[in-house]
Amino acid sequence: MKRILLASASIVAFAGAAAADVTFSGDAEFGYNDTDNPDSAADDKGFYYSFGLGVAGSMELDNGLTAAMSGDVTIGGADTFDSNNVAVDDLKVSLSSDTASLTFGDTAPAADAMWSGVGNMEADGFNDEDDLANEDGQLVGMMEFGGTKVGISTAVVDGDMKGMQLGVTGSAGSVSYGVAYQDDEWTGNDILGLRVGMSLGGADVALGYADNGTRDSTAVSVSYPVGDVTVGAFYSMESAGDDNYGLSVAYASGPLSVDALFHDGQDEDMQLNVKYDMGNGLTLAGGYRAEGSNQADIAYVSASYDLGGGATALFSYVDVSRGSAGTATAAGEFGPGEDLREGMTVEVSFAF
Repeated sequence: MKRILLASASIVAFAGAAAADVTFSGDAEFGYNDTDNPDSAADDKGFYYSFGLGVAGSMELDNGLTAAMSGDVTIGGADTFDSNNVAVDDLKVSLSSDTASLTFGDTAPAADAMWSGVGNMEADGFNDEDDLANEDGQLVGMMEFGGTKVGISTAVVDGDMKGMQLGVTGSAGSVSYGVAYQDDEWTGNDILGLRVGMSLGGADVALGYADNGTRDSTAVSVSYPVGDVTVGAFYSMESAGDDNYGLSVAYASGPLSVDALFHDGQDEDMQLNVKYDMGNGLTLAGGYRAEGSNQADIAYVSASYDLGGGATALFSYVDVSRGSAGTATAAGEFGPGEDLREGMTVEVSFAF
């Protein structure tokens, strides 16, 4: 990572600032995969690569506000050495103080960013950025006062504002709360979400309700730590279709971590993931996932080695046994970190 200080005389866009702090970062990956994923339109088999450049700049203005910008440029593709394949992502600009901010660009709208669902609720599907056709970006305002944070956003579509979201989070003593709202310009129906969380006898308990105009969900979740083990459960009553419920167990101690989950209802899933840090730069991982009825059973193993200086070597193998409905997992997003490719993969990556 490289930092460059630019004199304010050269930053005409932010007059009145003493200096700008501009940060450059980079990343690159190069690898080989031996399997063509049938669920992907691209030919995933063979060599792949990508190179990325990130830039972020900020400066404090004379009035105490901070102006900032950031963006990423990615060169390359998953299946071809084509230097003409260039993507510019995550562009955004912001103006902020200690208690408020205004951001425009490729950033999450307020409800999507601030809402925390309870279990697997079906009715709390708040939209993300780029979900509206011809969207230019999101205009998001945030403000904090006392123990409460309020956010409001609107999409900018072809230069006009469309699609409002509102988010509120906060706490009062040992009780936390959240409210999220999305207007009907996104999907044709308003969406409302309410959440309350508290600690009872060492357990974290949350209650949630969501209504999207066509269905509603009412849910409860409980998480309880016992030494190095954390046990969780949730139940979501659904007005349409089967209720959702699930159990989870997570263990973490020293170099070893193990987690397992079981979900049923409209969201079927079963997972077991194990990771062990050898302490010499080598990390081993393995696991199994059953996506649900007529979908895929997935098994994986991986070994990553820290080469130092931001470089990492990876070997992984992912076996996918597809059911009649195929797999719900996107190509290249297998494993608990959603970053493994189907089949055998050898990769080296760098971060600068």
